[in-house]
Amino acid sequence: METAKIDLGMLLLQNRIVTEEQLRYAMQLQQTQGKPLGDVLVELKYINDVTLAVALSQQFQIPYASRDNKILRKRWYQGMETTLTEDFSRKNLILPLYVEGQIMTVAVADPSNLMLIDSVRMMTGYEIRPVIAARTELLRAIDEFYGKAADVKTQGTSGTATEDGPRVVEAVNNLFTLAISERASDVHLELFGDTVSLRYRIDGELFERTPPPREIFDAVVNRVKILSKLNVSERRLPQDGAGTLKLANMAVDYRVATCPSIYGENLVLRILDKRSVTLDIEQLGLEESQKILFSEASKRPHGLIFITGPTGSGKTTTLYSILNELRNPKVKIMTAEDPVEYRLDGITQLQVNPSIGLTFASALRSFLRNDPDVVLIGEVRDQETAESCLRAALTGHLVLSSLHTNSALEAIPRLIDLGMEPFMVASTLCLSAAQRLVRALCPACKQAYRPDPSVLQRAFAEGLVQPPADPAQGVLYKAAGCAQCSKTGFKGRLGLYELVTVTPEMANIITREKADLQKLREAAFKSGMLSIKAMGWRKVLAGLTSVEEIYAATI
Repeated sequence: METAKIDLGMLLLQNRIVTEEQLRYAMQLQQTQGKPLGDVLVELKYINDVTLAVALSQQFQIPYASRDNKILRKRWYQGMETTLTEDFSRKNLILPLYVEGQIMTVAVADPSNLMLIDSVRMMTGYEIRPVIAARTELLRAIDEFYGKAADVKTQGTSGTATEDGPRVVEAVNNLFTLAISERASDVHLELFGDTVSLRYRIDGELFERTPPPREIFDAVVNRVKILSKLNVSERRLPQDGAGTLKLANMAVDYRVATCPSIYGENLVLRILDKRSVTLDIEQLGLEESQKILFSEASKRPHGLIFITGPTGSGKTTTLYSILNELRNPKVKIMTAEDPVEYRLDGITQLQVNPSIGLTFASALRSFLRNDPDVVLIGEVRDQETAESCLRAALTGHLVLSSLHTNSALEAIPRLIDLGMEPFMVASTLCLSAAQRLVRALCPACKQAYRPDPSVLQRAFAEGLVQPPADPAQGVLYKAAGCAQCSKTGFKGRLGLYELVTVTPEMANIITREKADLQKLREAAFKSGMLSIKAMGWRKVLAGLTSVEEIYAATI
């Protein structure tokens, strides 16, 4: 925390809170008593402790916390009463409020006591973010904080829904708030016996966080189900839903999936934070040559574009980025999705519902009667959907979809296995792109090192990348960890892409040799295809990710 830049006495004088005579007298007493000037002014009743706290907030340029502005309150579900003892809090006039990542926000009466801040940092292991509270309000908050904490411990599961209501609402709100602040894509809330588990998936990895208390676990699950318009009384069957939660300064879209277990009902929330997703082809992590291929394919008047990869590899973001590039008043775009994750203005989006017969195939057949230019089908899972996509491409539409295959080339035999004629695949496939996501090293704390020569030799021997001309360039980077990345060493993710367009040689292999995968691979590399692993090594040599991430994401 920065030291004060403004003199407290001058600040009070300039704001006409005290007179020159009052200030002069208080400063004389301060010299004889050895007390802080603010305490002397309060004792003299020239100001009250709230006025002092507001002035200190301006002096130290850190937030003022009160019950009215709702900063001086704790997150009950985080168990903050265990971070500092009640005696320590009372003696030092400090109160832990909440934790976000590796930063704990605390309320203090004296922000100039840097020794206290350092002590709490060492005691808790958190970075400390102080806010200022008036002494009387802080003492009242300490009474409520530790008094109610004791009640919670003895209450067990006997508390009524009415008594727990505010706690439940706050617990649910904070599940979402913390997920947004930590850039989490998913929230896993699970019950194992009497133990509650809360984990956030951040950049593809799960991290444990402080869960809500066991006694309000069922109430938290029920509140999420109510917000998502699910059947609260149904606890035997899995349910899926979605909703929007309005917080103080944002509206959070989410999907929810419940799953009954032997201990109770667990739930997973998928956070759909539009602010964390950039639907821009320029930001996907493509090489310049790959950007050209994407651009040329998306500008075709008709044909098929497939994005392949496992679940969670970013296929939807890539498809939306293409749609965002194509979106303009002269192009009619329609999508069939399961579910609709992001809403785009100017695009007709439909969510399939197989239980009433609204499948991807039936939706696509309906689309063709609505004169679209571009159609997106969330996923090709069966022969009927594959044939519908092919028919749409042949009748003058650009069709985008996804497949679950490990590589871009494997999409070709997969389409043939689904019943599509080889010569039709060869003539309609504009682009097949496989992708993976790897975590990006935190730029604030990544550490340079010189790897064992065998690490780079393997990449060079496989022809994945060219060895650097200058040996000094053989420096790689690894994860370290800092406050900015919540001590993980990573911040955000990067896309690795493998792009294939059908060349005349490949078309012959598809039609005449039944899409022999090995021959297709040889022809693709001859035409300049970059494998996902090669793309990964390029990111490693550029210092954007680590060797371990590449090994984890590629075969």
